[in-house]
Amino acid sequence: MKPQGLLFQVELQYAPHEYHNVLPNKTLTRLYEENGKALGIEFTTDEVVLNTSSGSTDFGNVSYVVPGIHSYFYIGSEALNHTEEYTAAAGSEKAQFYTLRAAKALVMTALDIVFSPELLKQVKEDFGVAKLKAERQLRGRETGSGSGPVHCSGAGSASQ
Repeated sequence: MKPQGLLFQVELQYAPHEYHNVLPNKTLTRLYEENGKALGIEFTTDEVVLNTSSGSTDFGNVSYVVPGIHSYFYIGSEALNHTEEYTAAAGSEKAQFYTLRAAKALVMTALDIVFSPELLKQVKEDFGVAKLKAERQLRGRETGSGSGPVHCSGAGSASQ
């Protein structure tokens, strides 16, 4: 039996979506960390933390189109991201100080680039190098000669 009054037919196709790791940008990361330190942000030097994959993210896909950093910062709590405890901590008065300070460091980084054509050039060069490296690794994996997954952490993690 065919439904009456059917004006169109819809066919759904599932296409898996890939989330890419964040491409690094040494110049953006350096500037962000310099600006953050000027505001009193302490960045971790723990190699385990700095070299541990934080997983792929939709921002990783953005970083393949434009240069960027995906910074992590302390919010006054030891709660893990994506938990109810973290959600509550992020909305607390205590977290606002840390959040605003990280936002200021990002704005200062943007202003550094806006007012320095040489820094902008370096950011673009870093982007091109990182993208080329990631594309080569991806092609290598597709042919079986790659060196493993592409992992780039963006900006360093900040502690208190």
